[in-house]
Amino acid sequence: FQRRVVDDLYRSESRGLFINRTLKLYAKGGEAREAFEARCTDAVEDRIDAEVAKLKARFDTKVDRLEERIRKKEAKVVELEGVLKARKVEEAVNIGETLLSFFCGRKKSLGSAVTKRRMTSSTGQRITQAQDDIGALQEDAIELQDELEDAISAIRDKHEAALDATEEYRVGLEKADSQVRAFGVLWIPVTRRLGVPVGSPDRAQRSGSVDEARGA
Repeated sequence: FQRRVVDDLYRSESRGLFINRTLKLYAKGGEAREAFEARCTDAVEDRIDAEVAKLKARFDTKVDRLEERIRKKEAKVVELEGVLKARKVEEAVNIGETLLSFFCGRKKSLGSAVTKRRMTSSTGQRITQAQDDIGALQEDAIELQDELEDAISAIRDKHEAALDATEEYRVGLEKADSQVRAFGVLWIPVTRRLGVPVGSPDRAQRSGSVDEARGA
């Protein structure tokens, strides 16, 4: 009879456990929902960190290339500014010599002054172009940073959605989960007429009423 009771308990009883199929995580025996969800959150953060690290590695390569191009352009601007300054000095000296030659009665060709002026103007244009290139590269770097932030946000949204997949499911008892500590039969006597357990106050009252009726 004892084995029969245990078998009935094994077949009919179950317990609730938590599962997150997306994360492939299962609650441990007796683990509360809050503790299980905390483990799920830790698992999600680990996945986010791993994917973001790979993403940043790819973006870092692109950023390094952009920064290198910007450094080269900036160095070129510094170089051209030095050239421009020197050419402006040469141009001023050449113009002065040309004017002096007129006053001294020695005619000096204006061709040299025109050539130096053209070279000065060309150098200035090259500086302007290099500065424009730097500005465009800096904009590319900003766009790349925005792209990285959007990608990180998408990764976080994708993985955090798994936190909503936690559910409870019923698990039948294992026979090892059932242990009989004590087994016995509890007998509670009742009267056939009144259906009241022996020794109950209610039965004593009813018995007194019946005796009084018989005495009358």
